[in-house]
Amino acid sequence: MVQETLMAVHTRRHTDDMAQPVTSGVYAIARYKLIDHRRRPRAELADVPVEDAGELVARDVERLHTRLPRTMRQAVRFMKVEGLSAAEAAERSGMSEPAIKVSVQRGLNAMATFAGAKRK
Repeated sequence: MVQETLMAVHTRRHTDDMAQPVTSGVYAIARYKLIDHRRRPRAELADVPVEDAGELVARDVERLHTRLPRTMRQAVRFMKVEGLSAAEAAERSGMSEPAIKVSVQRGLNAMATFAGAKRK
């Protein structure tokens, strides 16, 4: 997908307005490439409009999230989905603040592994 995105950027560079930032155009191309990629293997996603790309990502993240152990899942949800601070998440869960931070980090790493990506 990265190669396809870069090739699309390269082949369409002559149409770019050099006075405009490139970032939004690159993001748009990458989004379309992601949607194209998602459409290939799964017939039920073949008619998903571009506007719903965020929903596809959210669905995949939720699938990955449910594979985590309960405490890890809860820590990730509190801090990354609900936007709580580590102190707030620790208070809500009954865990210590360092334990919440470790749980979130390990949870994100596990989700990246489940998705086939490598996280540092």
